[in-house]
Amino acid sequence: MNNEEKILSLLEKHGEMLESLTDRMAKVEVTQENMVLPQIQAIAEGITSINAKLVTRSEMDAMREEIAFLKDIIRMHTTQINDLKKAE
Repeated sequence: MNNEEKILSLLEKHGEMLESLTDRMAKVEVTQENMVLPQIQAIAEGITSINAKLVTRSEMDAMREEIAFLKDIIRMHTTQINDLKKAE
């Protein structure tokens, strides 16, 4: 086998490999379109739904302040009740 025949043989093998890779690429594209992308879309929708339910930082800070305020009032009322009980 001379050099020209070897080159032609190699080119033929490369062509077969390229065809095989093209077929595999087409299968990957179909899989991506039919399976992967819908799942990613579902995940994105789930994240959007979860984010809509989450409390914002400012809401959380406001609740913390309100809880601290209510705790102070409870302490004050508890002290007043105890003082009234002692006065009886």
